[in-house]
This record gives sequence, C-alpha cells and structure tokens, in this order.
Amino acid sequence: MIGCVLVLLFLAAAPPGESPTVDLSGRWIPDPAAYESRKELKNPDPAAPPPAVTPEPGRLIISGKGEFLVFELLDKEGTPISTTKVSTGGETTMNPRAGGDLAHASKSRWEGRALITQWRLTRGDAEVMRGTDRWELSQDRSTLTLIGTTEDTKSRSRSKTVYRRER
Repeated sequence: MIGCVLVLLFLAAAPPGESPTVDLSGRWIPDPAAYESRKELKNPDPAAPPPAVTPEPGRLIISGKGEFLVFELLDKEGTPISTTKVSTGGETTMNPRAGGDLAHASKSRWEGRALITQWRLTRGDAEVMRGTDRWELSQDRSTLTLIGTTEDTKSRSRSKTVYRRER
C-alpha cells in the first residue's frame, strides 16, 4: 500500500521549478483603481518637477503552460505592444526588443503561487535597465497581481498592477 502511494506521489509531482497548480494562461484586464506606481530618482534635482509616473498598462494575454509562458501586452486599443517568452524552469530566455537593437534576457522560477522573473535589458554589452517581476495568482484564479521593480542609471521604480481574468 505504501509503495502504491509513493508511486502515485512520484507520478503526480511536477518537474523541478514548475508549479503543478498554477495556470496563469488567459486574457487579463487591468484594474485601474488598484494600480500603483512610484519612481524615485537616484540623483534628484531639488528644482526639478517630480518624476513622471508610468502610464497604466493595457490588457494582457498569457499563453502556455509548464516549461514556457508567453506574455503579450496590449495597449488600450488592443494592439500588441510587446511579446515576451519566459522559461519557468530557471533557464535564460532571450527576447529581442526595438527591432533587435535591444535584448531582453530573463530567468524565471516558481515560488509557490508566484512566478518570479529577473530580467535585464541590454544594448550590445551595456545594461540599459534591469528589474524583477512577481506574478501571483489568487486562490480563486480570478486575480493576477504583478509587482514590478525596475532600475536604470537614473531611477528606481516600483509598480503594482492588479489584473482581473476576462470572462
């Protein structure tokens, strides 16, 4: 009996790094009332106006399960702005940006119900920007929360975007 239970547990286990219960795929709509963004300059000019806040994001489509996910960010009219493929098992994934002038390199891993992605945006060998995205799905699978941090040579930003699953 114990041998049967162990075999069933082994067969039901997800591959390393993969969350067996979290499926982020779907169409997601941002909740403007829950959006938060903060930007701080590293060397602020006291006479300068406050830094601009990142505009609210548009809709999001996430496809795939398991080893790879594809995030497609849409503007408010539904036109694709960017598409990013990530590996959920900790491997580095490369995505070209700006017609190939920039490269977006990322590594993602599961932490419970959250997918954590650390990324770098580079031009040649020079780092332009880096950040971390934490995508966490609610227990009822209706809400996806993104906590994003971004840093470049001039500023640091933190944002929180709450998405509701499109029905």
